Amino acid sequence: MSAVTAGRELTPQEMAKPGSKRHTQMVTSSKVASMLRDENGDYLGIGYDSAYDMWSAMAGQGELDRTGMEDIFRYGHAAEKLARYWLQDVQPEWRFSPGEVAFGHHPDLDFPHQATLDMRASRGRARKIIEVKAPRVDRGVEDNWRVQCVMNMGVSGIHECQLVIVPMYGPVAIYDVEWDPELFEVCVEDAREFYRRVVEMDAPPHEGSALWREQQGRLHKKDETADPVIADGDLVQRWQQAVQDLDAAERKLETVKNDIVAVMGDAPCVKSEDDRRIVGRTAGRFSQRRLAKEYLEDESLFSLKFDSAKLKKQHPDVYAQACGTAGYTFNQKEWK
Repeated sequence: MSAVTAGRELTPQEMAKPGSKRHTQMVTSSKVASMLRDENGDYLGIGYDSAYDMWSAMAGQGELDRTGMEDIFRYGHAAEKLARYWLQDVQPEWRFSPGEVAFGHHPDLDFPHQATLDMRASRGRARKIIEVKAPRVDRGVEDNWRVQCVMNMGVSGIHECQLVIVPMYGPVAIYDVEWDPELFEVCVEDAREFYRRVVEMDAPPHEGSALWREQQGRLHKKDETADPVIADGDLVQRWQQAVQDLDAAERKLETVKNDIVAVMGDAPCVKSEDDRRIVGRTAGRFSQRRLAKEYLEDESLFSLKFDSAKLKKQHPDVYAQACGTAGYTFNQKEWK
């Protein structure tokens, strides 16, 4: 690294907004955990997204699946407001920025980058970063959060950082995250290599990416005239072992479930000591077969339902247009 150890603060006009094309394509602090590798060059898998999924989004080859996460994002924004109120109460000597503060243009980072701080705190000439997370439970400073905090410290030049945990279950907690210049250099090196992959369209290994399978389904259309592919022995052995391991884990889980039900008795639910729900009651499943004939003949209880089977028969082309990408059906039962 050069003698200049920080980037500069970005104006609101310069700051790339989350969800924008520019933000998607650049290296941001929260993405770096997905880019880190071990000594063998294999991705660590500590990021929220896999290396392949992150590459696919940055390279414009696919979108990260955030379906059904609106409430999670909404809770995260609410957690930032609560964290600011909490900090103002427990650290009254500090002043906290009203919103996010972004940094970029670090002289040693030769790829598009941005470090966005949830808050910047100031006390006289002193500065510190505030990063807020809202997990279900507090498990301390998780690896991917530590990477994000160190990346923020390195780009901004503010080498003091506190991580505020606002869990769904449990009290607010504040952790100090130490500045680690060696980790920052590793982050920069791996981010640089990852961005090279993006520019050169050099995809990382697909590993367990569901997005990759979806892309393969679009790329390779089913050919009914083609012969079946015969998998080699090593691949078959890996497949069978994985299926058997999953089956054993599922049977173990079902055993533990029954052990929990055994202690539940007449209670409405079972919780852990830190107030996390493990199991609750659900209503019985409805079945028309349990109804008396008089209700089955009552037309007021029936409604029209779209018949997709008829559409497929009468308008197969329209039906095909309404179908998503063809998927893959794995026959796990035969390999247990």
